[in-house]
This record gives sequence, structure tokens and C-alpha cells, in this order.
Amino acid sequence: MLLPQSDATRNRLCCMAAAAANGRKGRRPRKVDDADAAKARSLRDKGITAIEIAKMLGVSRATVYRYLSEGACCDATTDPN
Repeated sequence: MLLPQSDATRNRLCCMAAAAANGRKGRRPRKVDDADAAKARSLRDKGITAIEIAKMLGVSRATVYRYLSEGACCDATTDPN
């Protein structure tokens, strides 16, 4: 059984489709760009703590850990030989 959509839901879906057609994804912009993420990884390799990296980049410690873990999954797929 299908439930009827409310006008608000229908309007939201319509707006999301229009935004996607214009190239927008409807997400919050990233705080850390790829260069800062690479910098965070290199600082971590030098032994700097996540708290210190977060202060340098102006983000939370959780954000630093998120970007460090994203780099770890990508680095693990490369062949070390």
C-alpha cells in the first residue's frame, strides 16, 4: 500500500531534482579540501597528534580522524611493491 506524499515532501523532492539538474548535490560543503587532508596525513606521519592537527587546520578532532581514516583506506589498496 502506497502512502500519499505530503505537499512538503513533494516540494522538497522537486527542489532536489531541480538542484541536481543544475549541478548541485545538496550537501554541506567540505571544511577540509584535498590539500589540507594530505597535509593532515603528512603531519600525522611526522608524529603530530590529531588535536594539534585540528588546531592547525581549524577543525574538530573528529574531522581530522575522519580524513585520516579516509586516507588509510585508500593507501591500503595500493600495492607496496
